Amino acid sequence: MKTARRLLALALFPCLAVVAVSCSSSDDADRSTVAASTTVAPDTTSVDTTPETAAPEAPAAGFQQIEASPDCMCGDGSPFSFWIRERDPQKVLLYFEGGGACFSAETCNPSNPAYKTMIGHDETLSDLSSGIWDDTNPENPFRDWSVVFVPYCTGDVHIGNATTDYGNGVVVQHKGYLNASAALAEMTTRFPDAAQLVVTGESAGSVPSPLYAGLAADAYPDARITVLADGSGAYPDIAGINNVIGTYWGTM
Repeated sequence: MKTARRLLALALFPCLAVVAVSCSSSDDADRSTVAASTTVAPDTTSVDTTPETAAPEAPAAGFQQIEASPDCMCGDGSPFSFWIRERDPQKVLLYFEGGGACFSAETCNPSNPAYKTMIGHDETLSDLSSGIWDDTNPENPFRDWSVVFVPYCTGDVHIGNATTDYGNGVVVQHKGYLNASAALAEMTTRFPDAAQLVVTGESAGSVPSPLYAGLAADAYPDARITVLADGSGAYPDIAGINNVIGTYWGTM
């Protein structure tokens, strides 16, 4: 599995209940259809032909915050959590949040970091309410899907497993791989019979989506798995740079 993470690293350069789960360090909506019906009055003198449109079904319970065990953490050492929304257990969206990356004392500087150093969401993810997170919109294709939301706070595009001292007092916990693996493990436990899985992410969250789709395929060999990597960008494949970043992040 280190080989798989190494291949991803080779493409890198600048660019409401609470449940505890363990991190793993091993290398291990559809649109709602609204039916129209015609109601005929029982008497012969009055007929009501007005279509009756059903209101969208009320969404199920919202997101549940899952507190990971202490070996999972953000770049600044603060606790790591992820979120799960349980809806259709056979349709699951696995989402990786974006938010920059760091690989030097300058880019990892906590006073002006080039990445998100902590989670920054409340326990209900109330700050997410548009696009695929708008479950009041009947045209949202993921409105009725179960969701696993993996926040980003490690500066390593979700694939690192290292504690790195960049000097000048800058120490970063690049634990993205441990964090994401914990979310992946919880997903397979919660939704063992998933038949459709979409693995996606934006920016830094899009880079690792093929990796975790491959890992998910091991758990769901019969499922239809789709990857949508939104905004990965392009990165030069330069061996020296890859080796340096891979060493910092623990992917080499």
